[in-house]
Amino acid sequence: MAACPYCTASIAPGLYQCPSCAAPLVPVQPSAAPPAPQPVYGSQPVTAVRTEPVVSTSSWVGYVLLCSCLGIIGPIIVMNTAKEESV
Repeated sequence: MAACPYCTASIAPGLYQCPSCAAPLVPVQPSAAPPAPQPVYGSQPVTAVRTEPVVSTSSWVGYVLLCSCLGIIGPIIVMNTAKEESV
C-alpha cells in the first residue's frame, strides 16, 4: 500500500483522493512488469564503395580522340558536299 504525501495515511491503489485528508492524489497503480528495453541503434554497416572508375582510361582516351577528330572531319565533309557541280 502507498502512503499519502500530505498526511502519510495508507492509500489503496486506484484512489484519486486521500480518505483521511481529502488531498488530490495521482492514482497509485499496482506495480506491473517494467517495459521491455528499447533497442539501441548504432551506426549502420558501411557498404562497399566502388573503387574502379566508371569509364576506363582507354575508353576516355578514345572518346577524346573521337571528339577532337569530329571537329576536323566535320568541316571537311561540309566543304566536299558543298561543291558546285559543273554542267
